[in-house]
Amino acid sequence: MHTESAADPERLALANRLIGVMDPSFAPDSMSDVRSSSPETQESDARDADRRVRVKSQTRMFAAKYLPPEVSRPIVASAFADAFVASELRAMIAFYESPVGRKLVGQNAEILLVIRRAFDNILQQRRRELGEATVPSRELE
Repeated sequence: MHTESAADPERLALANRLIGVMDPSFAPDSMSDVRSSSPETQESDARDADRRVRVKSQTRMFAAKYLPPEVSRPIVASAFADAFVASELRAMIAFYESPVGRKLVGQNAEILLVIRRAFDNILQQRRRELGEATVPSRELE
């Protein structure tokens, strides 16, 4: 397990600060709590609700047991500290502490959800086309 960083202490401290401003709750499953209220979403959510509840519960139990913040945060901070120099980390912190950065953090999960649903709709509309491309035509008849 990679818990120690080769980065200097300043970069590691900056990386820890960056994590805090990027995701104050440091909750890996925070996106799963965001839901849209469109009729299509409600229908889809109703069909998948039981599965989502089970998966979310199992994920939380796993994360609580094996990836609590005292384990996961040093790994994440180390990765950032190793990937960026101190000036880059400071610039990212400045961005995430700015009004636009705070807006991004606040709306990121909803934006990703909208994108995922749009991609899912396209894939659903193209399902037959995908099947025809991957299965010889005589098998579709």
